[in-house]
Amino acid sequence: MDVQTGETFLEDWALPDNSNISGSLITQTGITYVGVKTDDPTQLHLKMAYRAAATPAAIDWIYIRVDPELTKYIEEINIKNTVNIGAQVGYQRYFEKVDANTLSDVNTFGTPTGVSDAYAQVDQTTGGIYRVLLDKFFTRIPGVKPKERGALSGNWGVFPSVPLEAERYEANIYIKLSKDVAELQQELGRDKFGVQLRLQGQSSSGVATIAKESLNKNTIIDLSKQESIENNSNWLNSPSVHTITTTYEGKQMGSDGQFSNTLEGTDKSLIRVQNTIMNNLLYGTALDLGRPVSFNIEIDPQILNLVSDDDYITIWQVYRENSINHHDGGSNAPVMLKKNMFVDNKIKIEVNKDKAGQYENGVYYVNAVESFMNTVSSSPFVGANFIDIPVMPKPLIEDEGQLVSAEIKTWFTDKKNDQERVVRNSLASSYINLFPTTINFYDYSTKDTEQLLKLRESTYLVSTFGQEINGMDMGETYEISNYEFVTADPESLIITQKDGNVINLYYKKLSSDAEFYEPEVEKEEVNYGGTIDLTDNVTNLEELP
Repeated sequence: MDVQTGETFLEDWALPDNSNISGSLITQTGITYVGVKTDDPTQLHLKMAYRAAATPAAIDWIYIRVDPELTKYIEEINIKNTVNIGAQVGYQRYFEKVDANTLSDVNTFGTPTGVSDAYAQVDQTTGGIYRVLLDKFFTRIPGVKPKERGALSGNWGVFPSVPLEAERYEANIYIKLSKDVAELQQELGRDKFGVQLRLQGQSSSGVATIAKESLNKNTIIDLSKQESIENNSNWLNSPSVHTITTTYEGKQMGSDGQFSNTLEGTDKSLIRVQNTIMNNLLYGTALDLGRPVSFNIEIDPQILNLVSDDDYITIWQVYRENSINHHDGGSNAPVMLKKNMFVDNKIKIEVNKDKAGQYENGVYYVNAVESFMNTVSSSPFVGANFIDIPVMPKPLIEDEGQLVSAEIKTWFTDKKNDQERVVRNSLASSYINLFPTTINFYDYSTKDTEQLLKLRESTYLVSTFGQEINGMDMGETYEISNYEFVTADPESLIITQKDGNVINLYYKKLSSDAEFYEPEVEKEEVNYGGTIDLTDNVTNLEELP
């Protein structure tokens, strides 16, 4: 929810039926908003990052989902990879809108084939869904009919099918609107709209495979923001991107560079923002980069208001973005901030050895950039920094129907001739949906497949945030602690386990004045993706409620 307008950006994107999560060969991907095109106020500029060790099996399409209010004004979405090395040239491609007739694949000649697309039957009143081929026949030229597909030319893959980490893997995305942004602002009465990214394929039997790295990737279109003036540094060769996760009573990075248990027993949730920094060169060798850089953070006040005055917001870094458990700060301790240090919801972390550890007017000083960034990360081992935010969600529980979208931005700045500049490809924006809901949870024994034995029925307030929950306690005798990805909407909450199995939790809300209720018990309301015997997880059935 934008504090200024009271609007929700875009609700979470539910996983399609009959889907699984794949680790794939995609190492990094994401999307971020750049701004309204400077010379054309009817075009919105976004960037997509993509890196892979090889072409990912079973991942054929780039999907994006756009706020339904903005979708009404979209005339065209084009995308162009910026690679231009040797014989490889990036061609402009075009997203196609998914509809009821869209099929899952195309053959060599460009003819649609396969089963119905995983989103063909999805109600798009909650978000318009578009797709473009990831890398299939990348070398085919656009030709005279660039929006169609033929045997030799047309609208084919965006990225190289044999990727090399040394190349530039970013793509510019332009959304062409039927009206300029000033008209839209007046008509819609709001500036901000959500966009979500997902990389996915589909088998001939209809099973959708989603690249794990593409989960939780979104950004915010802001009609009031034009393209930023950036320096021309070659330090980052793809846009920085966020991944936001939440963990109930999660392990926060402590001041000693070790994960701590300070949130245990507090009923607080840990929001973790992973900012992947797409390094091209070593920080010390990059051109047109005024060193040392500063790190800037802007956090939505709706999140800051949920941080206790006594708690710290922690900023820390790793050498490789996928090595989250290996903190590489060396002698530089993580940066520890209090929420009252944020001025207008922003703070700058600046290097000044003489003032290290001091704070003044929205600026916190550190002795070296290694406090918030790893200087030796470079392609292909891109680095990342993290923002750990402990929050108490109880203030949101007053209204069970409440849905709140909260934005987070990060960027680096440098100085040249005493002028502060935004570092090229360092700006990243994303959002998280926060919503309290009540779920009914049912456990069944599947020993008798004809008549399932109900072991337990429980009611839980899901007061943790959004898209990833670890270790939610489902009772004293049975616990699910293998969560990896969670999506939710007003009627269901879907948990995907690390092994790819999907647990669907269907729930109904309890009215705020309800004294009691009787849950509606239905068979197979909990689908574990396979037959298991829950009695193996309990010691005495008679002790169950």
